[in-house]
Amino acid sequence: MCENGLKLLGITLKELKKLSYHDYYTRFFNLEDAKDYDPKLFKLIAQNNFNESVSFLQQVRLNNSKDFTWHISSSKILMRDNEGKPLLLITLSFPTTYLNYINSKAEKILEENNFLRKNATKFAKLSGREREVLAHLAKGESAIECGKALFISPQTVETHRKISV
Repeated sequence: MCENGLKLLGITLKELKKLSYHDYYTRFFNLEDAKDYDPKLFKLIAQNNFNESVSFLQQVRLNNSKDFTWHISSSKILMRDNEGKPLLLITLSFPTTYLNYINSKAEKILEENNFLRKNATKFAKLSGREREVLAHLAKGESAIECGKALFISPQTVETHRKISV
C-alpha cells in the first residue's frame, strides 16, 4: 500500500501487515458491499489474463472514522509467478466525493438493491393483480386513479394494497 493510502486509513505498514484478512476488511470496508465485489476480484485472480481488470464501488472507513466514504476502485493483476499465481495486484481507489452525482446514484442503487433482497420473497408471493396495483401505487397514483386504469373499484385497490403490506 502506498504512503498516502496508509495515511488515509490511519495505519502504518507494519500494523497493516499484522492484520488478518478478516480484521482488515471489517476495520476498513463495508462487508455488505464486499459481498458484491469480492467474487469479481477472486475471479480476476483465478484468471490468467493480464488484460482484465475489475472496477467497483466500495465504502471505506478512513482514519478510524465510524462513517464510511464512497470510493470507486479498480483492480488489475500486474505480475504472476511461474505457476501463474498472482504476485502483484494493484488497486486504485478514488473517493467519489468529487463526483457527488455518482455518490447519490450509488447510494440509491444500493438502497434499492438492499430493499429488493429484503423483500423478494414477499413480492414473489403476490398475485399478478396485486403486483399491477402496487405498480400503479408506486407511480403515485391514488386508489381512484389506479382503479380506473385497472377497471376495478377503489375499494378493491385498497384491499390489494392491504394484502400486499
